[in-house]
Amino acid sequence: MDARNREVFFNISLILSNSIRFATQGVCKILVGNKCDLEENRKVSFEEGMELSKHYEIPFLETSAKNSVNVESSFLTMSKEIKRNIQNKAAI
Repeated sequence: MDARNREVFFNISLILSNSIRFATQGVCKILVGNKCDLEENRKVSFEEGMELSKHYEIPFLETSAKNSVNVESSFLTMSKEIKRNIQNKAAI
């Protein structure tokens, strides 16, 4: 999600709803707000991203590829989610 684009933010709900409906059960999802370094152009607040991620019960991070903010953390977060899903499947 580009933090500068409100339309994309509104489409996230549709995308996540479709992934819940059509994706394989247990598919990993995280919400990543990109371009957090462009604060003056921001159209979607951090709080809105957090609220959406809480609604869908998925992790949320804001990143900036330009400034290397949370880029590695987003990959580590997704890796942890994948590992958790694998462990949950093994426990069943």
